[in-house]
Amino acid sequence: MAAAEDILENKDLAFESIRLDLSQLVGQDINIYSEQIPGKKLVSRVMAVSGNQVQINQAGEAGLIENLVNNQKMVLQFAYREQEIAVRAQFKKGAGGRCYLILDEKVMPLMQRKYVRVGLVRPVKLAAFPLTTFSNRNIARLRWIQMETINFSSGGILLNISSYLEKGVHLLLNIDVDEPLLPPLVLGRVCHCYQGAENSFKAGVEFVVRERGSRMFTPDARKTLPPAIFEYTSVSREKLNKIIKAWKQ
Repeated sequence: MAAAEDILENKDLAFESIRLDLSQLVGQDINIYSEQIPGKKLVSRVMAVSGNQVQINQAGEAGLIENLVNNQKMVLQFAYREQEIAVRAQFKKGAGGRCYLILDEKVMPLMQRKYVRVGLVRPVKLAAFPLTTFSNRNIARLRWIQMETINFSSGGILLNISSYLEKGVHLLLNIDVDEPLLPPLVLGRVCHCYQGAENSFKAGVEFVVRERGSRMFTPDARKTLPPAIFEYTSVSREKLNKIIKAWKQ
């Protein structure tokens, strides 16, 4: 538990107090650090939530979880929307051996945002990009759909979208942003997608810069791809980040 507890006790980092929408954790695995087994990460799946109470799969980790001592303190780590967070919790046992975690409302981001985000609603056209089968000659055959951004950074965007996108899916993106540093066509990768309002989802997409994109394709394959997707570089990303910082000032 020490590593996670150290994060929460670091006085140089400010706590962020929010109301967690725990419903999106159902079906996800979370990491658990207990007082009873110091330094060991336990992994269990969230079965249900109610308020700030999370029911976890007591059969996980070869029986270690169901044998945890009642009422002990724990630290949890899990992905929440756009970042990894840590949060304290109290372990409770219920009827039938069910195991629950009562979460504190104080949470700590495990990683500060590297790129400044701004709220920005702009039209976006995107198409799923099959890495292994795509070539420039069939770009017209892609199924393009249009939606809007929720926020924007030099590292990626958060989208309002009507259907679920699998994590890891690559996309071609045309973002209506008046910024010369961002090419008309950008390669993106889905980092997360979660339920938003009824019949809608929120998808976080990171931009794939030239240095990374070049490693994803052979030299011959790169010749068949739209040149624009290799125009956005890590240097462009840093320059754009500075511009966005100025927008916020």
